[in-house]
Amino acid sequence: MYHANQGLLLLLTAIIINTVGTVVPIIGWLFVLPLGNLFVFVLWILGILNAAKGEKKRLPLIGKFDILT
Repeated sequence: MYHANQGLLLLLTAIIINTVGTVVPIIGWLFVLPLGNLFVFVLWILGILNAAKGEKKRLPLIGKFDILT
């Protein structure tokens, strides 16, 4: 349940980053989308590694927000 909550939080973060990056012209397309998606990708890898190890570590920067609790 913990890792599912973190995955849902990561999905919502990706949706927000992609929405903002798409709506904001030029700056969003050139900076927000590439850097935001790279950030989400790195968090995704960290989440997979933590889940594979069986550790309950929060994701950096976004892990403090609990959605389902």
